[in-house]
Amino acid sequence: MSARARRGPSRPRGSPRRTTRRRSSPGKVALAVIGCLIAMGFGALAGGAHVSARLLQDQVRSARQALKELDGKHRELEQERARLETERGMEMEARRAGFVRPGEVLLQIPR
Repeated sequence: MSARARRGPSRPRGSPRRTTRRRSSPGKVALAVIGCLIAMGFGALAGGAHVSARLLQDQVRSARQALKELDGKHRELEQERARLETERGMEMEARRAGFVRPGEVLLQIPR
């Protein structure tokens, strides 16, 4: 039997090809279901990334607020350092700590 005889009668050129509906195999169906599940997983990951980005934005906002507060504290400490570097500032701090100049007597008055 020739190859042409096995294929069936030939059709005229240009005529529409007759198609038959093929049944899906269980393997293809399972593959499609697995593909859908993977796609849903990626969607969940993308949603999780959105939540993570929101949390990071909140952390950045909090860090910026903390930085502003620390900048203010830094300015105060710089001013105190500048005061303590002066002769008068050093003397005031030394007296607060209980030091006296040579020849002076420290008097403490009980409260």
